[in-house]
Amino acid sequence: MALVADNVSYAYEEGRPFGVDAVRGVGLTLEVGDLLVVAGTTGSGKSTLLRLLAGLLEPSTGSVVVDGVSPGHRDARGAVAIVFQDPETQFFAETLRIDVAFGPRNLGHADAESAADRALSEVGLDPSVYGSRSPFSLSGGEARRGAIAGALAMGARYLLLDEPTAGLDAAGRASIRGALEVERQRSGVIVVTHDPGEFLDSASGIIALDEGRVALSGSVGELYADPSVYERAGLELPPIVRTQLLARASGMPLEQVTLDPGRAAAALVAARGMRS
Repeated sequence: MALVADNVSYAYEEGRPFGVDAVRGVGLTLEVGDLLVVAGTTGSGKSTLLRLLAGLLEPSTGSVVVDGVSPGHRDARGAVAIVFQDPETQFFAETLRIDVAFGPRNLGHADAESAADRALSEVGLDPSVYGSRSPFSLSGGEARRGAIAGALAMGARYLLLDEPTAGLDAAGRASIRGALEVERQRSGVIVVTHDPGEFLDSASGIIALDEGRVALSGSVGELYADPSVYERAGLELPPIVRTQLLARASGMPLEQVTLDPGRAAAALVAARGMRS
């Protein structure tokens, strides 16, 4: 049981003078329990890859398979949920609760409204406060969380998110990270982002795209062991990670790199004491 992309490529305006090769020979496997980060600069092919995985685009070459069938097969119905970078493009209903409940209701779930309320709570939107509001009246951060709730309510086996924490404050980002940690207990999750720092501590793997090609594919530990390929793709590690890697390179015995400032500071102090 997995969502698999095998040597997938896609070209916009294929065969025309101004055609663009957006994705070139990408392969990945997403299983339930995975949280895979796909990183890349603007124009690297991240969003196109998500659309290919969701079956919204047909690969020019290669294939996408959802639990052994094509994304358009009836057995794959409801297996993949996608949240776009611009959440307002996904809204259509009079109230947020109706909007979030649409997916599970369309899939025939018995209690779509309960699923909607649960999902809204998971992303930090109290359904008693936000459920009756128009989704078009929400702030940018609230709209992003509402769109993610719509995907969570579906109970899909594979959840694809494009820049899910962009524009959110610290509390909003924390609520999304917490919701995704719960979700990955029953789903596989892909987070597409140009700034993966929010998710490196919990990611099961990372893929870096550079001009549509895979520049790096591996574990976060492998990234930290040799970040040069990642950086050549135009990406930067968070400063707190770079500090720990520099300390490790200077001979300080740091066993684990973390994004948590308190834990990082404690580890650096302890490692400095061990070296002295």
